[in-house]
Amino acid sequence: MHHYSHKTSRTKLGANIRLQHVWQEHIPEEAAKHSFLMHGLLALSALHLATMRPTQVNKYASLCDKHQASALASYRQILTHITEDVADALFALATILSISSLARATLKASQMEGPQYISVDSICELLYLTRGVREVKEATGERVNRGPFSVVLHGHDLTADVQVTMSPKVANIFRELDRMVHINCAEQEQRKHCSVAVTHLRSIYEGMLGKYLIGDLEMGQVWRWTAMLSYDFIKLVQAHYPPALVITAHFTVASMMLREMWFVSNWGSLAFDGIRIALKGELEEHLVWPQEQMDSDNAGLKHGGATIETTGSFQDQFLPGGSRGPTPMVQTPLAE
Repeated sequence: MHHYSHKTSRTKLGANIRLQHVWQEHIPEEAAKHSFLMHGLLALSALHLATMRPTQVNKYASLCDKHQASALASYRQILTHITEDVADALFALATILSISSLARATLKASQMEGPQYISVDSICELLYLTRGVREVKEATGERVNRGPFSVVLHGHDLTADVQVTMSPKVANIFRELDRMVHINCAEQEQRKHCSVAVTHLRSIYEGMLGKYLIGDLEMGQVWRWTAMLSYDFIKLVQAHYPPALVITAHFTVASMMLREMWFVSNWGSLAFDGIRIALKGELEEHLVWPQEQMDSDNAGLKHGGATIETTGSFQDQFLPGGSRGPTPMVQTPLAE
């Protein structure tokens, strides 16, 4: 817990620095009252130590697994009967489990002999856990919305005075995904779930590119795609259904925009490799662009992937680099 308080909680845990007080104050306070959340924090702290001390990775990975198992056991039990006094702690644990799943899968893959990748089963575990954050939020009603963790739920969307236009090439990627779904999904239900996932992913890309341009990209703007998914779509991924795997491969590209966060790291590239293996050559043509982005550190997105238009009210508050300006309208190409 000492490491969490002095090191882990001071890293960028998927949120803007403005929200660090949640990780440094509110979550430890809840953990002191609820042992299941304390186990979650200790598991996360152990993972952070594993990334900082590679010569002791086995030791800390084992500690992580021990605390994670305890946290998950309590999590599943409490989900069957949520009371108001555990709502905040349960929401915090759901968030922590999602982050820990990312870091643990990446760490596990890095220890593999031979080709390193994250399996589709591990990807689905993350999808289920992150979808669980939404379930907990809905199950706790207004308790979380009224409490200190409400700041985690808001601020992921661009404001109305910011308009993002994706470049023709990036926009065409989503047209091709729509076409791929139409051609390859034989059953109506499968087509529906995949089409909705593509629509949500397109909106995630637009928001992500806009936030990246203004220097305000956070974990929630990318990862909320996983909370938007239906369980039916996740089951398609789990069943290695090719169109669902291709769509998820395009999400792994988006996740690489956050690779500077210690718990994300190379999850995207490792998960992409796992998806490619699972596809066994099917729909290979739809993996060309994602592979290009992996090989170039998302150069196609970071350099000219979109343009942004902002009105004066937005510019008066926030311009790229934190500058202010009186110009009533600006159009800026996406760049690092």
